[in-house]
Amino acid sequence: MLVLDVANVTFIAFLCFELLTIVSLHLHGIRQQAPWGPDPYDAVASLAMLLVPIVAALTWIRTFRWRSQQAYSPTVLLQIMRGCGVILAAIAATVVTYLAAMLIRGFPPHARWEALLLALVAIAAASLVVASIVFVRSSVRLRSRLRVGAQSWHDAPDTFDDVAGLLGSASAGLGARGVPLRRLGEWLDNFVSRSRFSPRRHPWFYVVSIAAAAGAGEVIADFLHEGAPHTIRVTLRVIAAFSLITTTSGLVGFAALRRYLQLVKTG
Repeated sequence: MLVLDVANVTFIAFLCFELLTIVSLHLHGIRQQAPWGPDPYDAVASLAMLLVPIVAALTWIRTFRWRSQQAYSPTVLLQIMRGCGVILAAIAATVVTYLAAMLIRGFPPHARWEALLLALVAIAAASLVVASIVFVRSSVRLRSRLRVGAQSWHDAPDTFDDVAGLLGSASAGLGARGVPLRRLGEWLDNFVSRSRFSPRRHPWFYVVSIAAAAGAGEVIADFLHEGAPHTIRVTLRVIAAFSLITTTSGLVGFAALRRYLQLVKTG
């Protein structure tokens, strides 16, 4: 299937992107030599690092949930293609930012890891170009099947439907060992459909909570790796500031992509 080709090459581009960002931004000795270490270059990469894994996971779940079907429905096909498009756009923004940083700032003199960083950027850029070509070609060939009415899109499965469905289909081939997965899928479907605390009823609360926790967790992880500030007050301020940034980014991203990717149905 064309959509599987798009999903596969997008996943490869995602892996190359993750390798680039993890090595260049999370390994302290290498990060010091990367031209994109300071803002605004780092800000673009940080936002992409928050967005891309989430959309990639969602797209992967949707791809595998419906993979056993002979043909994808138009709504699922559009969801997967849109997810791949968002991933490739975010990766492209990061690669372009890194290239700009190399041209504007350049590497420090006698940079020990310059060759490695150049190779990682080249690999990410090459995988992005290949994935983009496959994406555009497939979009053109699938154009007639990507037309979905407003009501059909409104009724399309959301993230929780896809996760519950994937758990159910995965449990089917495991026999007795799959019972916990099936029960987990049933519990999730029941929770999001009926509970007063369902994320479909309170999506913004969940976005704020998860984004703030993710921001605080990332800062704390950096503190554990590189050392925390000398005073508790400064430490708390840094955690609060970064949590505010990730929360704002999460709210903007959710507002922009909620309906575009059918992230959460209206409760």
